[in-house]
Amino acid sequence: MQKKIGIFGGSFDPIHTGHLIICNIIKEELDLDTIIFVPAYKSPHKDISRFTSPQIRYKMVELAIEDNKGFEISDFEISQSRSVYSIETIDYMKKKYSESELFFIIGADSYKNILTWKEPEMIKNKVKLVIASRNDIKVDKEDYLAKTPNIEISSSMIRDRIGEKLSIKYLVNSKVEHYIYEKSLYK
Repeated sequence: MQKKIGIFGGSFDPIHTGHLIICNIIKEELDLDTIIFVPAYKSPHKDISRFTSPQIRYKMVELAIEDNKGFEISDFEISQSRSVYSIETIDYMKKKYSESELFFIIGADSYKNILTWKEPEMIKNKVKLVIASRNDIKVDKEDYLAKTPNIEISSSMIRDRIGEKLSIKYLVNSKVEHYIYEKSLYK
C-alpha cells in the first residue's frame, strides 16, 4: 500500500507549538503516515543575518518532535550548506520515497506568493499542495485547504519575548524551551 508523506519545511527559528498543532491536525485530516520536518539551511526568501545556526535549529526541531511517532526530521537542506529551493527538496523526497504520495505543507502567506518561487508549476505537478490557513482563502482546485485553527504564534514573537525577558512557556515545547535557555538563544 502506498504511503502518504507530508513535507513541512521552514526556518524553525525556533519551532513553536503552532507548527506542531497544525502538522498534527493535517496528519490526521489527510491520514498521512508521517510528516517530515525539513529545517532550512537558510531560506531563499528571508533575511538570514539573524538566523540561529542550522545545527541549533535542527536540534530544536528534533527535540520538539521526538515524542511524536508520526513526525520525522530530514537534514537534506541543512546538509547542502546553502539556500535550497523547495523544488530541490521535493525532487530529493520524490527520489527517496518513490513509492509514496507526497504532500507539501505550506502556510497561506507562502501560498499567496508561490508564483514567485522557483518552478512553481513543477512543484504543483510533483506534490499535492496542502495549505494551512488561518482564514478562508481561495485555493486552486487541485490544492488542498486544511482545516487548521487560527494560531497566533510566530517564531519572531518568541524571539522578541525572550529579548524582553518574558515567558515563552507553552509557546514552544518544554524541551525546546529548556534548550533555548540552556544555550542562551535570542538574547
